[in-house]
Amino acid sequence: MNSHDIGFLSSGLIFSARLRIRCDCVKSVPAGERAGHPAQGLLGEIATIYRLEDSIGRLGDSSPEERMALRTGAEYMGHVDELRRLFASLDPDEGTALWRAKEYFENGGEDFFTFLGDGSVPLDNNRAERAVK
Repeated sequence: MNSHDIGFLSSGLIFSARLRIRCDCVKSVPAGERAGHPAQGLLGEIATIYRLEDSIGRLGDSSPEERMALRTGAEYMGHVDELRRLFASLDPDEGTALWRAKEYFENGGEDFFTFLGDGSVPLDNNRAERAVK
């Protein structure tokens, strides 16, 4: 396995984090109490990163150089930094869904952001995960 393969596999971590936050946190909170829940802010930042990525298209629609220009831009990096800040600011009760999501994110470290250093690495590995299923 080469470094590109490792980057491709680890790029799915942000997608996995999104699913973990949505499933473990948001769905565990009663619908009437979700507004203002910390998971909503995390999901909002991840959704914005996906929207920015979609603005130039996915891997087949844009060059690695175009993706790197987007990913290193101030707006994009502002959302990445805010996502990191939101996770760092969490102080959930141990054992809760939000605590598990934070632990998952912290254990993934910089692997969550492999896509920031290589325009040929996708934001997620949805295609690979669907193929495995």
